[in-house]
Amino acid sequence: MRIEDLPKWMSIIPVLVGVVLTFIGIQVFPLFGLRNVLGPIIGLPVGCLIGFAIMARIAKSREQ
Repeated sequence: MRIEDLPKWMSIIPVLVGVVLTFIGIQVFPLFGLRNVLGPIIGLPVGCLIGFAIMARIAKSREQ
């Protein structure tokens, strides 16, 4: 099964993971002395990549 064949509601997974990682980054990075800007810059792209990996894993598991 391809990612495009998954239900449409699953397309929100990368965005949700990205937003959660962004929020965690905004809360955690100032504790390490880093600026508050790094949370969104790092969290959103990395979260979207992780979300797409999750979707690919789901699509691959439904293939069998």
